[in-house]
Amino acid sequence: MSSLNDKLAERKAKRDETKKMASLLGQELDGLLQAKKERKAALEGKQAERNYTLYQTLFKFESDDPEDLCFEGGEILRVFDDSGDWYEGENQQGKKGYFPRNYVRKINSSGGAKVSLPES
Repeated sequence: MSSLNDKLAERKAKRDETKKMASLLGQELDGLLQAKKERKAALEGKQAERNYTLYQTLFKFESDDPEDLCFEGGEILRVFDDSGDWYEGENQQGKKGYFPRNYVRKINSSGGAKVSLPES
């Protein structure tokens, strides 16, 4: 009888150990997932802080293409890529898109150090 009780106690101890390990693994997984979320948020923050150059729009630009950034003359834009004939930028309301380079003029050349735009 004592042998049976010993075996039952041993099984219970193993089961308890397995539950404890599963709990620890679950906590470890939760920690890893939280760290991943924090890294992703930090990365998104860095992308939001990426370098840009300020440009002022010279003319009204209209387009039916949803990827283009339409604007009126006199607006201030953050431009993230000004390497081609079409620039990639963002207006003061946070709308992003593409527009022709001959519709804008550069205001500064250092990523927002001289002029700050109001947040949307």
